[in-house]
Amino acid sequence: PGSGNYEFNAPSDIVIADNGDIIIADGHGKNTNNRMMKYSSDGTFIKSWGKTGYAPGEFHQLHGLDIDSRGRIFVADRGNNRLQIFNQEGDFIAQWTQFGKPSGVFFDEHDNIYVSDSESDNEQNPGWEMGIRIGDAHMGWVHYFILLPDGDPRNTRTNGAEFVAADKYGNLYGGEPGPRKLKKYVRVRR
Repeated sequence: PGSGNYEFNAPSDIVIADNGDIIIADGHGKNTNNRMMKYSSDGTFIKSWGKTGYAPGEFHQLHGLDIDSRGRIFVADRGNNRLQIFNQEGDFIAQWTQFGKPSGVFFDEHDNIYVSDSESDNEQNPGWEMGIRIGDAHMGWVHYFILLPDGDPRNTRTNGAEFVAADKYGNLYGGEPGPRKLKKYVRVRR
């Protein structure tokens, strides 16, 4: 563990850009690097950005990430209750707070965005609930919400999906580390 260009402290997610560049979120947990790392496809360090904090481009327990069809990098900045959006050079574009306390983020081929929230409750993020929010990447609107199906979201810690993905049929998959489960949510309407 470390903070050098070829060292990580607490990597939590990785994506591969269309050109093969490797982008890594390094900052899962307290007292970690809280930065994004970028490497070429052969592993050569390109750049890093971010540090611990609350301002745009700063992170607090960053968790998941994905890239939309426009090449924008979406980072689940869970400790700051927001998604941060960057271009491929690591320049800050925007932040979205309408997806709760994001843990995981995924885009399908239609640029629908799926964001898992595994920690919102009355203590950690009052007024919000654990679950999966579904919206569009262009406007950022949340269109659907899947509430944590098991237990009481007000007192169930780390029971919600931290990671989310969707298949080509619209079914969702949520990875839940607390109970060590993978849940499938079947799409019932087309």
